[in-house]
Amino acid sequence: MAGPQPKRAGANTAGESHVDRAGSAPSVPPPPQISVEEVTRLVKPLNHGHIIGIVSKAAQIHPDINDVIRVMREKEQSRVLSGCSSDAFDDTFEEGEEDEDEDKDERSKNHDPNGLPCITLCFGGYSDVGYDEINSSLIDNIKILTMSDSFSKVLVSGGTGFVGSAIVRALAQKYPDVAIIVIDQSPPRPQHVLPDNISCIQLDITSSEAVINAFRATKPNVVVHTGGLIPGLAERFGRQLEQKTWKTNFEGTQNMLSAAQQTGVIAFVYTSTCCVVTDDTSNPHPNITEEWPSAVRSTIYGESKAAAEALVLNASSSKLATCALRPSVLCGPGDCQLLPPIHACISKYETPFLIGDGLNLWDITHVSNVADAHILAIENLVSTRTAAGESFFIQNNEPITFRDLCLAIWAHFGHIPPIELRIPESLAHFAGLACETVTRVMGTRTTLSRGTVRDACAIRYASGEKAKEILGYEARMGIEEGIRLSCEDYASRLGVKLPAENTTRKIWPM
Repeated sequence: MAGPQPKRAGANTAGESHVDRAGSAPSVPPPPQISVEEVTRLVKPLNHGHIIGIVSKAAQIHPDINDVIRVMREKEQSRVLSGCSSDAFDDTFEEGEEDEDEDKDERSKNHDPNGLPCITLCFGGYSDVGYDEINSSLIDNIKILTMSDSFSKVLVSGGTGFVGSAIVRALAQKYPDVAIIVIDQSPPRPQHVLPDNISCIQLDITSSEAVINAFRATKPNVVVHTGGLIPGLAERFGRQLEQKTWKTNFEGTQNMLSAAQQTGVIAFVYTSTCCVVTDDTSNPHPNITEEWPSAVRSTIYGESKAAAEALVLNASSSKLATCALRPSVLCGPGDCQLLPPIHACISKYETPFLIGDGLNLWDITHVSNVADAHILAIENLVSTRTAAGESFFIQNNEPITFRDLCLAIWAHFGHIPPIELRIPESLAHFAGLACETVTRVMGTRTTLSRGTVRDACAIRYASGEKAKEILGYEARMGIEEGIRLSCEDYASRLGVKLPAENTTRKIWPM
């Protein structure tokens, strides 16, 4: 490529400048200033919105930008970069003509596996000390402008629920011009706030006719399928709701997937769960990866979600790209599964009791982070498609012991257990068996069972490397802040006021 080339970051010290061989004048002309609008004008026509630029802090564009654009227009064969360092830029455009063939080989290795025309475009500003930092704000502006051309209408099943409504809110905030349709069996709920101007269709996803009619009427090009049935704590480890759970989670997913295939949907993101692996509570699951097989012995929820996930991933094709996200246990505003039963231990005087050694680590994820992951999955499936046919564990990547989680929640409500009484897991197991017997004989429900004991003692946390590498996912909301906000939300729903000064700092693990 003709023209001067940028130097690698750190190639010269802070006090040095770029000079020619005579030592009298700069060897590189000052890079031109360029606005977001101008970058957009240059970038947008290249390949239907599959571009993310790498821009310097001062929005200074490399002088050879026109050559870069010309070469990339001719080749149209490199993959999209969602992030790039100065080294990556130099690896693609090395100095000198002797590296031209090598560069071509490198670009050819980055072909999109599905044959989609994608372009790698690196904008590098440079200064006396090499490259400036990447301007993430400008990257986001380019990304939003280009991505919004790739999808215009998103249908979210289960959109009035805990996870679904969080996804809808995040989508509406990031892509205000994208139409969002919510389908759910339940109407919008007060605790799960939806943005204005969201279209809601009330239907049952187990009705194939209702689902296909909704797809034909709304014509979405992206689907996020979060709708499903999560059995309550009393039914989770039994088989009472097996038929209903399978009908909703498996047959409902079949109907959604079939409708997507029939109506030209291009991307399908399935909200799976870590339970497809971790609901086998007879085995520990430390730092698991997506390579771990689905559980053989599981709960009705884990089994039904694993079967539905396999259905979705096997359906990925050149026409319909699919992927599955596996969130861990969730917290956040509107949570009805995690925080309420832990908080209820206060009134039941159960907080002093510790089952097992209390050292088992769990993944907890704030729902806003899960919403972020879904948007990243959409963006991937409508552009590079490197996530197609893949599953991803999604969590905060801050494992915490189950006991410390409980202590943190109780502390926010002003409660610290006065004593700690350790119960061996084997003894708790027999107590759970006794409660199950009482339930069968008397017909009364109890929260204690062999399943809940194993669950409370389980080790379940996953690696986040795959989601980070392919989706670019990293948790924005930390676990401590997430638990605090969850407690504030639950307190407001209970109509109680949290103590002005909670004692979280005294018990939070270092």
